[in-house]
Amino acid sequence: MMEQLFVFLVVCLYSVADLNAQLLSNVTVTPIDSTRLSVTWTPLTQYQSRDFNVTVSTQLLGNGYCDNATGPQEVIGPVTTKPATIPVNNLRSYSRYNVSLQVKLTGSTLQDVVSQVVMTRAVAPTGQVTLSVVQVTKGSVEITWTELSCPERKGTDLFYYVKLSITNSPQSGFLAENVHGNRYSWDTLKSNMNYTARVSAVNEVGQGPYSEVNVQTLQLGPDSIEIKNLTSTYSSVQLMYQTALTTGQLVYQIAYSQSSQFTSYTSVRTSSSGNLTIDGLTANTTYYFKVCAIENNFTGPYGSSKQILTVELITIDLANLTADCVGFTWTPPSSRLNTWTYKMALEKINLTSDLSVYQTSVYTCGLVPSTLYTIKITAYSSGTLMTIGVRNFTTGKVLIYS
Repeated sequence: MMEQLFVFLVVCLYSVADLNAQLLSNVTVTPIDSTRLSVTWTPLTQYQSRDFNVTVSTQLLGNGYCDNATGPQEVIGPVTTKPATIPVNNLRSYSRYNVSLQVKLTGSTLQDVVSQVVMTRAVAPTGQVTLSVVQVTKGSVEITWTELSCPERKGTDLFYYVKLSITNSPQSGFLAENVHGNRYSWDTLKSNMNYTARVSAVNEVGQGPYSEVNVQTLQLGPDSIEIKNLTSTYSSVQLMYQTALTTGQLVYQIAYSQSSQFTSYTSVRTSSSGNLTIDGLTANTTYYFKVCAIENNFTGPYGSSKQILTVELITIDLANLTADCVGFTWTPPSSRLNTWTYKMALEKINLTSDLSVYQTSVYTCGLVPSTLYTIKITAYSSGTLMTIGVRNFTTGKVLIYS
């Protein structure tokens, strides 16, 4: 019914009074279909048996009512004819044209020129939208799409058909009609399922071609867990990570490796809280960590991985050694020199002292000849042991001269 009403609205009928004409009684311009018009003209009674030179020209003015994309003028004629209907072909669908009719009486200077803007009929949309996935969860999918350009709409009342079905099963799923705007979402979907979303534009004439995008819902189980913070000592790393809301039994699985792809030296630990300290690591080594959650035997996806370098060991070098004295130098770690505190211990004589990073040479006596000793230097940050250096040495013998 809407299509029929549209057709009659664009039929153009002119009477003698309208034209103030010398030759014409009326002119009718009628859309035949989406690419053709007909121009019918009737001369005044006294000229109906005469011949006329007739020219019809068309000028593209734009796509529907949404732009003013003009085109070249096309001309039919002049042709010598008696009153007749003149077809105008090869027009663009749903486009505005200025149609001009020029009628000249042969053998006379009498002529009439009539012009009118006419719209060709609408057709179904010709363009396809471009789809994008906005968000995916275990049970929902949200998509968006580009709006059709003016030349692709081909009609006035534009909306969309939106369909989601299980991939390779197009008869299943959900269809939403008369969707306005460019965003739509579905919930209550199956987890870990491949779906295909399809969108097509629709106008008052019909439906355009579908565009589609494939998407997989997340597997059932908790969401991915992201690491919030990593701190390291020479032999351990402490992790803090997100915690998941749960009504069941939930533990966190922490994978760590010296490989960024977790292909070698990979170990796994579990924890029921939002933090964990992993011991037994190698000093001055880069480790990679990632965390996932396990709830009621369903394992969620790992979050993004993060890396950290364990603290290097303190280096101790002997500089001077006698039967009862020792001198040595030590090299503190290259990081946080001024924020850590350092202590030295010389075992067996219970010698301890605080060190400064600016005091890297130590000399002490009172040792027992031919005795094994151990020098230990430790570094602390807020009471936490950060790194250590250990060096064993044996004092020299006492020389006896005869």
